Amino acid sequence: MKIVEYYEQNSIKNEAQFDCIVINGRCLIFNSRENSYINLSKDSQGILIAELGDQTLAGFLLWLNRLPLSSPGISAPVLEHYLKFDIEQLQTYHDLNARLLAIG
Repeated sequence: MKIVEYYEQNSIKNEAQFDCIVINGRCLIFNSRENSYINLSKDSQGILIAELGDQTLAGFLLWLNRLPLSSPGISAPVLEHYLKFDIEQLQTYHDLNARLLAIG
C-alpha cells in the first residue's frame, strides 16, 4: 500500500498518520492505533478496511458521532440506535500493520 511506503520512507510517526480515509460509496479505511481517536481494538492495530458500499457515508457519520465533542451534549447520540459497527466486519492486513507499528 502506497501510504505505508510513504510513512516508512519519511519516518512518519503514528501521531502524524491519517485516522480515517473515506472512499464514498465503497469503504472507510481506518488507521487504528493506541492513544488515537481511532482505536478500534487492542488486537488489531494498523489499517482496517470497512467495505460498506452505499452505507459508507452513514458509517463515517457514525464514527464522527463517536468522537469527543467540543462542547457537552444535552442528550444521548441517536445514531447508535440505528447503525451497528462491528470490529469483526473489518478487513486487515497484518504485514502492513507490522510495518506501520515498526515506524513508531
